Amino acid sequence: MLILPEYGFPYIIDNVSGPVVPKYSWFYDVEHNDFMLKPIRLLEETIGPTVSVRINNFDFNVPSSWNLLVVDAETKLVDTVQITQCSSSNYQAFLMHPDTHDYYLSPVILLDLFMRESCIHTMIPRMSMMLAPVGPHPTTSYSKKTAKSDLSYCCLLSPQDLGKYMPGVTAMEVVL
Repeated sequence: MLILPEYGFPYIIDNVSGPVVPKYSWFYDVEHNDFMLKPIRLLEETIGPTVSVRINNFDFNVPSSWNLLVVDAETKLVDTVQITQCSSSNYQAFLMHPDTHDYYLSPVILLDLFMRESCIHTMIPRMSMMLAPVGPHPTTSYSKKTAKSDLSYCCLLSPQDLGKYMPGVTAMEVVL
């Protein structure tokens, strides 16, 4: 899986025994309602049902039991849903980068289900969500290239359902 290390650009982790150059990775800490750099203490391998997902026109694999931070398009309230639930509803993934104070919504498309795959990722601290890079800041043909155009926006993933600890929280409250 991809992580967002301290220098702000994606880094791929594809095996548990290989060297890990970054020392820190970005996480969203639900208890503090803040984005924090936390040390990479260990790598984990999750083996089991895995879903191939497309967010922001970027395809990647996620364990099917994991949760994704989504935003209600009308109320702008955030919640976490199990990634497999995204096949039956029009959920919008919450995308952001810790160097900006804005967010973007992207549709979640489930592409395939694999019954036994491996996902390598950093250990995710309790009450935290990892920032998983899903490509550059979304642009249109009318957009001007800016400094944030080069940043890799991230969705927020966690093996824990943290939505119950975020009642009434809006997307803007997450990024501020």
